[in-house]
Amino acid sequence: MTGNEAVALGLIAAARRAGRTLLYASYPITPASEILHELSRHKQFDVRTVQTEDEIAACTAAIGASFAGAIGATGTSGPGLSLKAEALGLAVMTELPLVVRQPSSVRAPATGMPTKTEQADLFMAMYGSTASARFRCWPPPPPQTASPWHSRPFAWRSHT
Repeated sequence: MTGNEAVALGLIAAARRAGRTLLYASYPITPASEILHELSRHKQFDVRTVQTEDEIAACTAAIGASFAGAIGATGTSGPGLSLKAEALGLAVMTELPLVVRQPSSVRAPATGMPTKTEQADLFMAMYGSTASARFRCWPPPPPQTASPWHSRPFAWRSHT
């Protein structure tokens, strides 16, 4: 089982436990696309998937799902999180829960990884918003523990 497959199953389990529809909206970007593909196979568990035209649309679709009472989730990788920054601020300002998964790939050239190491993706995930708020960030576990781990965000009373 890959980490992305485990994340998908964890999102499904969390939505089932909460008794809510899961909407996962995403723009295809490697390695996050695997989550979208895996979730699209599980419509029988009240899972809805949307492949959007860009990263901003993916994030705002997930926020809209949250506003409608579903569990809104999205995923991206590397520079896609920068594009979602304004929408993340919207989620904070409107106090709507949103789950964002950002898997990183160090196997292929991306935004600087081959030439230097840094914490830019982590800093963007924690502080990158137009709103003055920090986000809750959890470091990724090994794939074998990712399914139950990924339901952690739903245990919080305040999601923003």
